[in-house]
Amino acid sequence: MNKIKELFFTAVNYPKAFFSALTVVLLILFQSIFSFADTRFLDLFSRFRIASQSSAKHPWLEKLSFLFPSVPDPEQIVLVALDDKSYLSIPPESLFNRRLWANTANYISRGEPKALGFNIFWGKNSMFDSEQDTALVDMVSKLKKISVVAGYRQENLQLGLVLGPPFPELARFGNYSAPYFYPFEERVRKVSAAFFPESRDAIPGFSVSLAAISLGLTSEEIECSENSIILKTSDSETIIPTTEKEYMLMNYCLPLSSFKSIPISEIYYERVKPDFFKDKIVIFGVHNSTEQNAVLTPLGEPAPKSLIHALAVYNIINRNFLRYAFPLQGLVTAVLILLLSLYAIYRDIKPTALLLMAITSCIFLISVSCLALAWFNLLLEISASVFVIVISLFFAVGQRFYHELSEKLRIRNAFQHYVTSSVVNEILRDPTKLVLHGEERNLTIFFSDIAGFTTLAEGMPPMEVVKILNEYLTEMTEIIFRYDGLLDKYEGDAIMSVFGAPLDQTDHAIRACRCAIENQNALRRLRTRWKAEGKPELTARIGINTGMVVVGNMGSKMRFDYTVIGDNVNLAARLESSNKIFGSEILVGPYTASLVQKAILTRKIGILQVAGRKQGTEVFEVLCDIKKSDSLTLEKMMSAKDVYEKSYDLMLKREFQTAQSILDNYLSGKSIDKPAENLKNRIEGFLVNPPPPEWEGTWLQEQK
Repeated sequence: MNKIKELFFTAVNYPKAFFSALTVVLLILFQSIFSFADTRFLDLFSRFRIASQSSAKHPWLEKLSFLFPSVPDPEQIVLVALDDKSYLSIPPESLFNRRLWANTANYISRGEPKALGFNIFWGKNSMFDSEQDTALVDMVSKLKKISVVAGYRQENLQLGLVLGPPFPELARFGNYSAPYFYPFEERVRKVSAAFFPESRDAIPGFSVSLAAISLGLTSEEIECSENSIILKTSDSETIIPTTEKEYMLMNYCLPLSSFKSIPISEIYYERVKPDFFKDKIVIFGVHNSTEQNAVLTPLGEPAPKSLIHALAVYNIINRNFLRYAFPLQGLVTAVLILLLSLYAIYRDIKPTALLLMAITSCIFLISVSCLALAWFNLLLEISASVFVIVISLFFAVGQRFYHELSEKLRIRNAFQHYVTSSVVNEILRDPTKLVLHGEERNLTIFFSDIAGFTTLAEGMPPMEVVKILNEYLTEMTEIIFRYDGLLDKYEGDAIMSVFGAPLDQTDHAIRACRCAIENQNALRRLRTRWKAEGKPELTARIGINTGMVVVGNMGSKMRFDYTVIGDNVNLAARLESSNKIFGSEILVGPYTASLVQKAILTRKIGILQVAGRKQGTEVFEVLCDIKKSDSLTLEKMMSAKDVYEKSYDLMLKREFQTAQSILDNYLSGKSIDKPAENLKNRIEGFLVNPPPPEWEGTWLQEQK
């Protein structure tokens, strides 16, 4: 259980390292699968290459033949076959007589061929006619320097793997070797280049022996090792690479039909002259429908075994045998691509680009592999690398989506309690709109506080205080969210919110003012209900200011919040508390008032020197929403604005009597206008005790 927990911890905290280690393990465990895939790819390549050389069957593929180097014509290799035609034309008494093969070889030898290979196993003496054995032995003995006959590969209980010879007299006077293939799923892709019996030195395979004879080499000039077979000629060496100690990879580089096959009947009736076989390599075999002497090739069609030996000999004498780049090349390349992909290429790339890159990489690998096969006979194992590219793509895309999902969950968790779901969804749709680190931005800050709540709460049961406070905060917060404001924090009965963040809002100042108006309207409705229920009636003051602030995640490494700081934040808080100086409900700073003048009706209510500032700040009171108010209300508010601002200007000019008279006329019989009453009282005080000459009409805010 602890091991599982450790694996889970590693996968979560070190995903790349865990994925890399897991992929390497899979590459090692499934090497046989990748080998199978590479073999199938080689088959497809061989078929494609052969098809490009068959203009009659595949005219469109012929146009791609330039991609492959030309290969020499196999005219020096000839097959002599006991085929169906020969079965029908040769008399039975000759057809099943070994003299047929002896006479045919003797006839061909008159043309001075380079080598004769008998892919026919004569394991026992003839039971009826010993003279035909003598004729066969005489022929092999005479042509010993240029001929090789088939032996038999067998497992001996005492001696282990041994080479079974033909019947004794033939084995004594002739050269013999095992014509053995290594089928893979019944498709011949390898031929035995050397036979390593347990009881004696290595013996060259049938195809290698035949090729060596054609090059004029003796058995002493053939060197067999576990990795290669070396044919040492006087001026050069032919090194045949081998796998699994003894096998040579077959290179199906030309159509098997390119090899000329002559029915043995044509020679029996001397229709082919001996001179035709001059300097030829002749392979004898049985190619007829009554004998099971065909094998399946990667080209998809069965072929006689003698024809496969002809191809093997052709590969050797033209030195176009296949070879691997180096041991474990597929695994090493796949691991390098894995590390390169995960730690260098696939970082911070979009999924579409990743997909295109993966497709391009796979096409590049396949192209390089095809070119290496076609031009250098180099077998590159690429299936493991393609596997790595694909799963690395899935991992990179999955990790990206996981990170994006995690980021979205983090954003949702961070903001779902502070902004409306529509704002959260907008952030999730385009997280680039959100900057979580601190940045300077122009925002509108909103402060709200219940007037005298501390005193009020002292005379109420705690649970009743919590109940009425929750009801108030719920109603006010819903309105803030309705205008897409950011709920920054609650501080007891106070609310701080921000407009214009986390998403940009061009009308953030208007939103904040409309939110404040609706807050006060909602609070009036709550007061009516609370009064009917016998509960205390709460009033609230709101301060709003717009300006440059720093917004982002702030706090410690253990805990932080998305909030704002700056002098303009402090001014918004001061404006909220300054409402009690003017008797107002909603105060805004001068910049806010200028931004909202087309949508919100405000009036300049005075000049305030807030605590902590030396310079006075113009303060404006929010009266109503121009677009949402009816004409009667708007007219009333316009009148209140004109009266107050005219009286205020007269006060600054020290025309106190005139200002008092205007306010008396306005306030008599009118609804309550507390800021106007406050101004009137102030002017009346100046009539009794005028301000000093340097006074500029500034209200001072007391330091808390």
